[in-house]
Amino acid sequence: MDWQQRLRSNGSATNVSFSSIIWTLVQQRLGLTPVIFSSWNELTDWTSTATQSSTMKLRRLVAQATLYKV
Repeated sequence: MDWQQRLRSNGSATNVSFSSIIWTLVQQRLGLTPVIFSSWNELTDWTSTATQSSTMKLRRLVAQATLYKV
């Protein structure tokens, strides 16, 4: 689901935070099922795992770049 569909499905833009949309798009780009992080621990756990489509190094780099931009 892209960010526009998420906004429509929630009824308004105020129900979906900008950062959650960005994280969803980033994870979809990596070929992953999107997960919304509710704590720093969840984010660090995510960066410490790897899949075939995203290595641990790639996840850490993506997390740093995304946090910088958001």
